[in-house]
Amino acid sequence: MDNNTQPEPGHRPRHLRSVDLGDFQGRPQRVEDGMAPRGDVSVYDQDEVVVVLLRGTIDISQAQDLEEAGGYAIERDMQIMVDVRHVDMIDSVGISFLVRVAASIRSSGGTITLCGPAPLVEEMLSVAGAASLFTWVEGRPGPDGLPTP
Repeated sequence: MDNNTQPEPGHRPRHLRSVDLGDFQGRPQRVEDGMAPRGDVSVYDQDEVVVVLLRGTIDISQAQDLEEAGGYAIERDMQIMVDVRHVDMIDSVGISFLVRVAASIRSSGGTITLCGPAPLVEEMLSVAGAASLFTWVEGRPGPDGLPTP
């Protein structure tokens, strides 16, 4: 699917949780700003890749959204990229999501790519002994072909 075509019927891009864009203008809100950043999970198809975009705090409050995003990504039977560049905090629920999706994709011969840099996510995956399940890339183009922030 190129950037100018519509998604196939039954496979529309999904934004699983709304987010106040003010939280992400300039830079994501951080815990030290006096307010925990809200988490956000989005999933969409872009150039024959399913992109799962994670932002803010990824924890138990996003569990259902993560499950839906993972199910959608696996169901599409395409390469999966998870963009974790804007993750401020990730707990065991988020790490478990990444590991389960990676294991499912690898068992069918596929690959999962993480888009960084994301030192916190890299460290958590390493501590969990799961870093080898993933390939890392820096940055990615947005739907308009321009680099994403």
